[in-house]
Amino acid sequence: MRLVLDGITAYEYWMSASNSVLSKPLDVSVGCLTDFDGLPCGELSRAIARTDAKPGELHLLVSSQHERRQSRNVCCHVWANKNPIPKGSIYQVGTGIYVESPELCLVRLAALLPREELLHCMSNMLGIFAFSTLDRMSLISRESITNVDKIRDCVRKLPGMQGTKALWSACSWVAERSASPRETSVNLCLALPTRVGGQALPPFEVNAVQTLDEEASRLTVKKHLVPDVYWRSKKLALEYNSSKHHDTEDELEADLEKITAMQKMDITVIPISTRQFNDFDAFDAIVKRVRKTLGVRTKVSVTAQERRWKFHTELLKFERSERKQPSLIETARWKYLIPRLYHERDY
Repeated sequence: MRLVLDGITAYEYWMSASNSVLSKPLDVSVGCLTDFDGLPCGELSRAIARTDAKPGELHLLVSSQHERRQSRNVCCHVWANKNPIPKGSIYQVGTGIYVESPELCLVRLAALLPREELLHCMSNMLGIFAFSTLDRMSLISRESITNVDKIRDCVRKLPGMQGTKALWSACSWVAERSASPRETSVNLCLALPTRVGGQALPPFEVNAVQTLDEEASRLTVKKHLVPDVYWRSKKLALEYNSSKHHDTEDELEADLEKITAMQKMDITVIPISTRQFNDFDAFDAIVKRVRKTLGVRTKVSVTAQERRWKFHTELLKFERSERKQPSLIETARWKYLIPRLYHERDY
């Protein structure tokens, strides 16, 4: 048996705390994709169903139509591109379990997802967090698993493949190092060009470490500051204050100390709350203040403003639908897969 996780299932793997630190890329060809030798597709589907968890499809990548199988819990997709799978784009992550690289996973998603969903998934993959396998509302801090340069390199190796054009454009827009799905949404709205519904603000840093000066260090127990969004040349920071993901009283106090410490360092701090971002008009008012502070144009056409409202609305809709998804351990496909992975982190 050889199962190569594809598309949405590959994304679930890479965005979960169950992804393995032991996994390594393999030098494989198209002919080494999913096969059901020793475990027919129907039997695999029944094994998944016997876990008695929430249903859903396990998406797998196969080499040809001849190898394609379909069943209640398994959906096979064919590598139909004339280009070979780029070297190092398949990882072995368990006993008989393989997965596309983060970069190839995004290429596959780019051919399937609407723009808003692709941008959100891409930004999450470029982020510094993962979802807990047990509780989707709990986030696990980690280092980034990919970057824009790696994504571009993968796209270059697959000229003409469906989705690569959209993914290449997105590489110029998305910000790396988001620390939560909500930060992803905020960053996308700020960074994207007006023609696709973004606020088209100048480039900014996300969760970049800033050294404390002596006086500011007295105001916080932190050894350094990490502004959510930072325009270094203007000494302007945007801080997203959220009650999501189980902030404790100590964490909320630390956020206040962070703001006062930044202000002590002559950094202008503009806060934004969950409610304010959820309300487009409130968010737009905050962005206008950011524009004024940065010294950039604030007025746009009615048509451009409508595009921004629509993109903001669609992004929030997708974010809410993602939050409603069950944790991996609650799904039948992952109850089957997780025990077969090489290594499970503390989740």
